[in-house]
Amino acid sequence: MKTGRRIILLITLMLASMLFGGSSLLAAEASNEAQLQKAITEGNDDTITIMNNIALTKRLIINRPVTLTGVDCSINTGVNCIYVDSNGNLTLSGKLSITGNGEGLPTLDVSEGNANIIAGVIEATGAFGNGIYSSGNLNISGGEIRATGKESIALVLSGSVNMTGGTIKAEGPKSIGVGVSRGQFTISGGNITATGPGISVYTGTVNINSSENMNLSGGVYSEDLSTDQIQYTAFFTTLPKPVIINDNHANTFKLLGIDPSLSFTVGNSTSKILGASISGNTVSLNPTRIGDYILILSSNIAKQQSINLTIPVKVNNVSSTNSTSPQPNGNITSDLSGHWAKDSIMQLINAGVIKGYPDGTCQPDKTISRAEFAVMLVQALKLEPKAGNTFSDTASHWAKDSIATVAAHGLVSGHNKNIFGPDELITREQAASVYSRLAKLESSTFALNCTDKKSISAWAGPGVAAAVKIGFFNLYPDGSFKPQGYTTRAEAFFALYKYLSPEGPQTVKQ
Repeated sequence: MKTGRRIILLITLMLASMLFGGSSLLAAEASNEAQLQKAITEGNDDTITIMNNIALTKRLIINRPVTLTGVDCSINTGVNCIYVDSNGNLTLSGKLSITGNGEGLPTLDVSEGNANIIAGVIEATGAFGNGIYSSGNLNISGGEIRATGKESIALVLSGSVNMTGGTIKAEGPKSIGVGVSRGQFTISGGNITATGPGISVYTGTVNINSSENMNLSGGVYSEDLSTDQIQYTAFFTTLPKPVIINDNHANTFKLLGIDPSLSFTVGNSTSKILGASISGNTVSLNPTRIGDYILILSSNIAKQQSINLTIPVKVNNVSSTNSTSPQPNGNITSDLSGHWAKDSIMQLINAGVIKGYPDGTCQPDKTISRAEFAVMLVQALKLEPKAGNTFSDTASHWAKDSIATVAAHGLVSGHNKNIFGPDELITREQAASVYSRLAKLESSTFALNCTDKKSISAWAGPGVAAAVKIGFFNLYPDGSFKPQGYTTRAEAFFALYKYLSPEGPQTVKQ
């Protein structure tokens, strides 16, 4: 009897230890630097909760998927930083603040990996501090990125950054909200406020997708690379909002605050349907069809600088003299002549798998967004509509149904369960992985010999190798794959053609 009681007592103590004092607690919670470092390097939990304020004495390296969260706690990096390497994927959530003085390193360094800012605060307090430096992939859907130094920059990027919410704030006398040194910055929601320029472009591309849930103060500025002197040109100070046309006559709206020397052009095929033209800062629309459209205005400031404004247009009424019936594809070979993917694209078009634009073009070298890629797969493969995970950044997106379908079919995943990044351009490694997954080749162990193999993300390695082996994607003449390069329409169509059949498109069996 006594022996039985001892056994029961021993089991009870073991369970209590596991629940309240065991190693699993330390893997999921951290109250000091040692526990935090151990939870990152040795733990298996995806979420680590910060229990008390922590001051780092050395750099914290994120080398796996990790979510840092907490309630009214902070991590002070000092002159160190939180570094996300090529295998890392950091998500910041909860009421957690991460601060650094910015005199040595940025508070958060996403040089190689991925990061998602959902909530919390990332701040640089030094005179020349940077809140975040990113040459990897960064998604901002909430929280706040802040720099308070006199010449600080809240966010510096040379990779891909997609902002759908949250706040970027630079409060110093000469501070900058977002500094685009290279790469691509896309904003479709959130707020950017700065004492100096809201967005400053040295080289790279800025995509502004107009929405009611977006505010930009400080304007967008560009350093003039055509002269030896540093000159800055203001793009605009007031963002264009979505345009609704209810009248049956020509409509105009203005881009306020544009420098007179800055020239914008209408940049997409829907311009003919909308009757779009621009003169100075005045955009005129005289639409021919009722419907929802996207108008893109583009400006190439220099060889390495560009800005694109994407403006939703809802047409509720048109003049009877402008009304036309839908236009056929027309002679879409107009921009396919001599193109390397002409034959495969034409076979897809002739089989009715894909379509060209209403203006008779195919635009094979145009890049494709993750949302557009999802829509293409659903339409081309006639995928059965399925409901699934609703991502926080796709709930009101025009392609939400197609995104839900491809996600439910297991073809295209989000960055995490909350973030899909619909308006991000799809990379070659992402697209290659999708086609390998579609062909059930992702688990195959193919060897890949390319000059930039180390640049391929660990998760994408098998899919890229299979896609190249099967011939969905080709290497470049220099032997590189360019995994972080953006997929063109021609590359997406060519891979689709190869998947359907080497001889030509066939009916896809579901």
